[in-house]
Amino acid sequence: MSEYEVATLAARHVGIRIAAGHVVTGFGQIAVVAWGIRAMQRAGDQRARDQDQRHAGTMDALAM
Repeated sequence: MSEYEVATLAARHVGIRIAAGHVVTGFGQIAVVAWGIRAMQRAGDQRARDQDQRHAGTMDALAM
């Protein structure tokens, strides 16, 4: 194998490693976004429960 062929193969291996790093980074970004969306959903559900409790308390107070 010539020196040129060895250098070409080395460059290809580096390229594959860089591409794999990009894939891993992409999956990490997807995970962070999914976690954030889920956190917002949980917070919204909690706010809805709190509002329902306040509403029920107000209705009970008005009924007296």
